[in-house]
Amino acid sequence: MEHNGEPAEQRINFRGVAECKPIPYENIALNRDVVFLRHYFHHEEENVARGAPKVETRYYTGFLTERDGLRFEFVQFSLVGDGLPSIPGTILQDPGGRAANPETYDSRTMTFWKMGELYIERA
Repeated sequence: MEHNGEPAEQRINFRGVAECKPIPYENIALNRDVVFLRHYFHHEEENVARGAPKVETRYYTGFLTERDGLRFEFVQFSLVGDGLPSIPGTILQDPGGRAANPETYDSRTMTFWKMGELYIERA
């Protein structure tokens, strides 16, 4: 979109929802709905022997960019987990970084809450 012959400036903004509530996986709008994801899983015995908890819970904030059945791409703004930092590859807290991860949805271990929506604002 142009204004006086020049491209209009665009910004991506966030509009929060009044009530953060669970949202079914299949109802999450790609590249728009900002969600909070709680994912708990069981560690393999090898990791438990090195100090990992048997069951770990991770909490993410981000949005889905792709979805194909149960497989989805998740862009996260933050991650907090209850694993031990001494385990290679474990990230306890991501202070606002951004990472895209392929995931597989599991209704038994994953719950999404809609927090808001991303939208483009033209200046």
